[in-house]
This record gives sequence, C-alpha cells and structure tokens, in this order.
Amino acid sequence: MTPRGTLFAVGLGPGDPRLVTVRAAEILRSAAVVAYPVDTAGDPGRAYQIARPYLGQDVTELPLVMPMTSDRSALEAAWDSAVAAISAEAEMGRDVVYLCLGDTLLYGSFGYLLARYRGPVEVVPGVISPVAAASALREPLVEGREPLVVVPDGGDLELLCGALDLGGTVVIMKPSRLSTDAVALIEASGALPRVRVCRDVTLDGEQIFAPGSGADLVSLPYFSIVTILAPGREGS
Repeated sequence: MTPRGTLFAVGLGPGDPRLVTVRAAEILRSAAVVAYPVDTAGDPGRAYQIARPYLGQDVTELPLVMPMTSDRSALEAAWDSAVAAISAEAEMGRDVVYLCLGDTLLYGSFGYLLARYRGPVEVVPGVISPVAAASALREPLVEGREPLVVVPDGGDLELLCGALDLGGTVVIMKPSRLSTDAVALIEASGALPRVRVCRDVTLDGEQIFAPGSGADLVSLPYFSIVTILAPGREGS
C-alpha cells in the first residue's frame, strides 16, 4: 500500500517573496504538487505569485476555486471540493503544498480545509501583514501592557467599538467593508489622529498615509491594513 502523502500548508507572507521563511522556501523548492486558491475567473492571486520564483519547472499545479462570497453553502461546497482534490493527490503518495497568503491560520481559507482534511499535515507559519505594516510604519504595534486587537474588514460596528474600548492598538485587516458609520465611530472615539493606512505592504506599489479625514478610510482596497495606534500615540 502506498503511504499517504503529507499536506504542507505554507504561509508566504504579505507580498514580497523575500519575506518567505527558510522552511517555506525549502518546501516550495521540493514541491511535486502545489495547490492554491483561485477565484471563479481562475485568477491565482497573490499567494501563487509569491511562491512562483521558488517552484520547480515540473511541479504539478492544483488550482482550487475559492469564491469571494458570503454564501455559506457555496463556501462549504468549495472547501469540500478542495479537500477532495488534495486528498486524491495525497492518497497516491504525493505530498501537496497548499499556498497561503500571509499566515496559514490567520483569516485564511486553510483553517476551513484543515478542519475537514484527514491525513498528515505540517503547518508552516508566515509573516503577517499587521507586523509588516508596523515595520513599514516604523511604529511599535504595542508597548508595555497595551493589548493588540485584530479585527476583520471593519464591517461589524459592535466588534469595532469593543476593540477600540480596550485601549490598545487595533488592526483592521482587509478593510473593504469600512463604512461611513464605522468611520464615524472611529472619529467619535477620538482615534482618527492615530490611524495609519498601508496599501500593498512590502510590494513595489506600497503606499502609507495618515488619513486627513474619515473619508479617506471609506472604500479602501482589499489589500490594505488600517492600524489604529494605542491612545497617547497621536504624535508618533
């Protein structure tokens, strides 16, 4: 009986291929099968672009459709299909490398696959975008006993309000759902002078700015990071 292959989930960092870890690079260079998420149009996205320089010419590519939708039934069908495709390769004794933008288990698709997959798995962490943004800003994310709160997309006003009330640094990842109401909440809390925005962090088109008004925070691109520094750091 052929031994089952291992599924390697590899975090690739926020964008710059030079931020791929040594362990991730080792796995990519020896990969026989590489699985990666694509959208419904077949776009392989950033994870694949980061990994491409490390991959061998004979690697088998396994694109997995991961629709950008809030339809839970459509997402679950996509996750089940992805696990089935990966399992088919592993059952033939082939190791499979799954490419993850940023970290493997921070607001990514792999967590849903991991919950469904049955077989040996190695998870390799990656540099996360909030840390990359702090480096670009040259600002500590947190100091002393300040808490750090990471929230998704900014669309949940109650969640955002609770995060701001903790008195630490708040990071909003993928802030495409920041609405005028959310921005009004940030302004009402007095936090706007502490807001920093990074777009396409670590890439050639990286942009960093402190918003001049709340309007600058509405409709930010998906690949942005909003960092709201802890109270008392307005002049940082």
